[in-house]
Amino acid sequence: MLRSCAQLINYKELIKALIVRDLKTRYKRSFLGYLWALLDPLLMMGVFILVFGTILQSTVDYYPIFLLSGLVPWSFFSGTIQQSVDSITRNRGLIEKVYCPREVFPLTVVLSNGVNMAFSLVVLFALTSFYRIRFAMLFTLLVVSLAILSRLLGRQRQRWQLPATGAAVVGLCLYQPDFGPLLLLLGFAVFCLSSLALGLALVFACLNVFFADVTYIVQVLLRLGFFLCPIFWALESGRLSDTHLHYYLLANPLAVILQMFRSVALGYPWPGVGYLLLTGTVSIVSAGLGYFIFKRSEDIMVKRI
Repeated sequence: MLRSCAQLINYKELIKALIVRDLKTRYKRSFLGYLWALLDPLLMMGVFILVFGTILQSTVDYYPIFLLSGLVPWSFFSGTIQQSVDSITRNRGLIEKVYCPREVFPLTVVLSNGVNMAFSLVVLFALTSFYRIRFAMLFTLLVVSLAILSRLLGRQRQRWQLPATGAAVVGLCLYQPDFGPLLLLLGFAVFCLSSLALGLALVFACLNVFFADVTYIVQVLLRLGFFLCPIFWALESGRLSDTHLHYYLLANPLAVILQMFRSVALGYPWPGVGYLLLTGTVSIVSAGLGYFIFKRSEDIMVKRI
């Protein structure tokens, strides 16, 4: 299994080409193009602010940022799952012509959606800066400074970008001691979310080759998940007792991941160490089990497409 994962490095140029193709295909006929990666969660946030913030009078503080910090990771997760379901059948022609590890196609979906999420996170922290939340202000300053530096360096940016990023992060950690832990929590949240999505993407992509109904089942499950996850409602709202909340967090790693994003963006209390360890374990197991199922079914799957 580890050998198969290591072989993916040999196909990094193919993965890059597929990511670029997916991004271009997704926005090629739209007038606004890549801006939709930023506008989609913002427009969804506007709808929920109208319904829950204005009409239903939500009492959650900083409700626009609260919503966006839930919508950004959920949009990545749901978009990855939806687009990965037919990632094998959609690339039937390429699979028949060129040999490559078939897991490249679900992986490409995860990475292309990761690019969208990266831009959305920049927008999230830029908007959060207006509420004078220190981490968001420093993170936005870091991203803007590195973007300007990359532009100024031109062809030399590949040589200096990593040392400059490291120096800037160390400087911000010294200036603001909690910047480092929050940045690590953000990285851990992205890692858990990506691993969980990758594992499910591999399983659903495999199943869809054998059962076309999987596409419709996944759509229903994602609609259900949207309401079961604390995207537009808060865990601290009192809807769940302490006991029920404990079991809910144990059963729903996405809820813990969303809480991690809100801990970074809004300064919410961190999930307990036990929840963090369990979520990380579930995410890694999800990726490993999904990869195992995918590779065990690969030969039969290729014959069926």
